[in-house]
Amino acid sequence: MDANSRFDRIHLRCVEQASWTAEIRGRLLPFSILPPGSRLLEIGAGTGAVVGPMAEAHASMAFHALDLDPDVTRAGALRYPGLRWQIGDAHALPLRSGAYDAVFFHYVLLWLEDPPSALREAARVTRPGGLVLAFAEPDHASRIDYPDSLAPWGERQTRALAEHGADIAIGRRLRSLFAGAGLEPVASGIVGAEWTGVSASEGSRLERETWRADLAGTVSEAELDEAENLEKAAWKRGERVLFVPTFFAAGRVR
Repeated sequence: MDANSRFDRIHLRCVEQASWTAEIRGRLLPFSILPPGSRLLEIGAGTGAVVGPMAEAHASMAFHALDLDPDVTRAGALRYPGLRWQIGDAHALPLRSGAYDAVFFHYVLLWLEDPPSALREAARVTRPGGLVLAFAEPDHASRIDYPDSLAPWGERQTRALAEHGADIAIGRRLRSLFAGAGLEPVASGIVGAEWTGVSASEGSRLERETWRADLAGTVSEAELDEAENLEKAAWKRGERVLFVPTFFAAGRVR
């Protein structure tokens, strides 16, 4: 697979994840009360699947995207050239204090070495009264798989994520992390789940590709094929449930 194809697949997966949290983003980030010229930053922006459409929908505001990976950042800049893109570490942001009206994360804190440090940095570069938001941080340790024949595969994927460096229980700690960063509580909770349309009949091809990638090298291709067939059959029977509690939080900088 060439680099462009790889980044296209990464972007498609990020777009799918962004679709899961669109409603909560609309509630937590009040564009209707942000004045023209407001400055917003996504930390860990990846290919821009979240911040890019925001910028297209709110042209009067300034959107910035930051990611640690230079290759992913370049791919995002090609896709959304209207954004300001910057390479940087979430633990030590190369940005001035109080520069932004809102700073947000999306499926990022679970991968960071020191989430409290990243939240403190996000608060530092946000003006007093501005918002720091985490739109989605999963709690893989509380994952639910049904039917029961698929539960061992969910457990394997969770272990693989932990081995890859993910904090599999960060979701349940998100509220306390925001409090520890000195942020005034605004809202927190769990993103809802719903199985409708294609997802209720076929499941997610991208989701299956993701767990195959997570488990690559730990089980055989034949075993992965068997698990995929089990899941497809469960979707077809209308009984498949896959739920990873995904938490959100919003805090105001004092």
